[in-house]
Amino acid sequence: MNRSKITDYSEIVSSIAIVATLIYLTVEIGQNTTAMRTQTAQSILVAGQAELMAFIDHPDLALSIPKAGPLTPEQNVMLDAFLANAMRAREFAWRQYKNNTIDESVWQGEVAVLSVYLDSSRVRKWWDVLGRHYIGGEFVQFVDLMIEEEPATDELWTTTIDWSSQ
Repeated sequence: MNRSKITDYSEIVSSIAIVATLIYLTVEIGQNTTAMRTQTAQSILVAGQAELMAFIDHPDLALSIPKAGPLTPEQNVMLDAFLANAMRAREFAWRQYKNNTIDESVWQGEVAVLSVYLDSSRVRKWWDVLGRHYIGGEFVQFVDLMIEEEPATDELWTTTIDWSSQ
């Protein structure tokens, strides 16, 4: 065999190896993307469950949302921290949605939770006074648009307190 044929065969084998490597990397990237999306969706779910557990552990926190009249300083601090955490969780989900890291159905679940919070007049007052200052610009605009499009009714929170008698 002459050198020319060996070089030709080497180039063919090299080309095949490059194509095989590209196929392998494409499959790996796809699997990694799926794993990352799944992990992100799971972290959003875990954050939501933590919020529910906070209400279970501290029902007075949930009751302070629809409560008429002023809150105690302790209730204000506790509710402020809870709502800041809840809004930051929604902001995280919003950013992941914008980056195509989570799909539409996961994001719509987060929008539904956000709608529940924003149905409260007290939460909207918190948003105006404090909440909007904890969050980044575009997400603030998103929340402001939600507030503008749907008036607070306080019905969801009232129903939450008294759903078993209805």
